[in-house]
Amino acid sequence: MNEKLSRFIAATRAEFDYLIDEGLEIPEKGIVANSLYGVVGYFGKNVCISFSYNLRERCTDCYVGKVINGEKRVNRKKGGYWAPLLAYIRESRGISNPILKIERSTKLEFPELRQFKMILNEYGEMLLKDKDDAFTSVS
Repeated sequence: MNEKLSRFIAATRAEFDYLIDEGLEIPEKGIVANSLYGVVGYFGKNVCISFSYNLRERCTDCYVGKVINGEKRVNRKKGGYWAPLLAYIRESRGISNPILKIERSTKLEFPELRQFKMILNEYGEMLLKDKDDAFTSVS
């Protein structure tokens, strides 16, 4: 496995394994690492929260989606249920720019993970509580 992806996976687990205590889990195929990207996915009964790192673009992202019968379902149409975390927050909570600043002095290799954690804790209660209607308010 690529060293950068190994560090990404470790950093993601350090920031988000508290979700396991909240009832979400990392299924057998919930961690993926290949030559292009790495993903750590936390799955509940109704909600999936996936963190990814793209090696080529050097970017970290967070997508949220609906779980149906134990599998992540992708519906990228407006009002669907597979979207970047920030788009979900904008649509479901009506918050136009849910960006929380990370101190510049941070020495984190993946500071976006800390930002995603803060945004989830501040605005993502429906996701964190694995609510079955987490995506019904998305317009």
